[in-house]
Amino acid sequence: MAAPASSSKQPTGRVVGIVKRNWRAYVCHIDSTSLSSSHETSLSQQTVFATPVSRLLPRIRLRTRQAPALIGQKILVTIDRWDATSRYPEGHFVRALGKVESKEAEQESLLLEFDVPYRPFGKAILDCLPPEGDSWVVPPKDPNDPAWRDREDLRELNICSIDPPGQSHCPIGKPPCLIDSPIRMPGYRRRFTRKAATKRQYRSRCP
Repeated sequence: MAAPASSSKQPTGRVVGIVKRNWRAYVCHIDSTSLSSSHETSLSQQTVFATPVSRLLPRIRLRTRQAPALIGQKILVTIDRWDATSRYPEGHFVRALGKVESKEAEQESLLLEFDVPYRPFGKAILDCLPPEGDSWVVPPKDPNDPAWRDREDLRELNICSIDPPGQSHCPIGKPPCLIDSPIRMPGYRRRFTRKAATKRQYRSRCP
């Protein structure tokens, strides 16, 4: 027996235009069967197919003079256009990551594919660190000390933090900010934590 149709109205709509395509660089490898010439000394421009690591994406058509030298390597490819009448998008070669199955290439491929930031932090982020660097410690509690202004000492409590949308933890060994840096979130008070006082660990949040 068919279920009765819902009497409530459902919102509907239609796409009227694309403001900006959410394209990014994709990790791929060159399909060797698409080469017209496999001689590494050949400098002729070839139209080849790059197969993305993600199986959700189609092959990407690109033109390059480096195709023979890129066989067996992980590469980074960016999509430039995708015509409505074409089965495959068109893109261009960005850079090589290294040989397939090599530790360095596979590591960087995973970081890029899952959009994990791993580049060195810029000056603006590093300026968030105290000038003392790794030797910095939580200063003694003093209401006249600017470091304690608008802060509440909660080091005697077991505290965990939930990152707000858009925040992520930094890679181990590459801290942009100390964990007890003031966190500017409406409705929340700045705080020192037990972890900051004892282990001086880091997190990717800046004052």
